[in-house]
Amino acid sequence: MEIEFSKGYYHPADEREVRELILVAREKKVKIRVRGSGHSVPQAIYTKDFEHEDGDGIDIMLDKMLSVRIDTQKGNK
Repeated sequence: MEIEFSKGYYHPADEREVRELILVAREKKVKIRVRGSGHSVPQAIYTKDFEHEDGDGIDIMLDKMLSVRIDTQKGNK
């Protein structure tokens, strides 16, 4: 995986990279936590599974993306 990783977060640049992270999370059976472009303090988004960068989850920061749209019609596959 060539997605930028820094300060405990993956920084996907496009939909393909987000999809890749989702597939990895499914394969490893871990949770994903998504954060916007830095408008809140890091502690505000952590849960029990995401207390530190070596936890069992995948933390995603969307700061490299211009917009995000979720297609709710496609289903959960």
